[in-house]
Amino acid sequence: MIDEDKFKIRAIDPTNIAVVNISLLFKGFEEYTAEKKDIIGLDLERVEEFLKIKVDPKDLFELSKEGGKLKIK
Repeated sequence: MIDEDKFKIRAIDPTNIAVVNISLLFKGFEEYTAEKKDIIGLDLERVEEFLKIKVDPKDLFELSKEGGKLKIK
């Protein structure tokens, strides 16, 4: 869930035994803008693959929603 002051992540393992809830407050981002509350689905394994291949630990990256899709730059 994304809203004006936080990026909230909820992950459930495939067997539905473990659940993780994480809230990232807007203060932890270099820039954070959310026009309205929204819910998105995210495949964390694909994000992990992207970050391993394309992102150096010192790099900044941008998440945005465009046309119903999440974009990572």
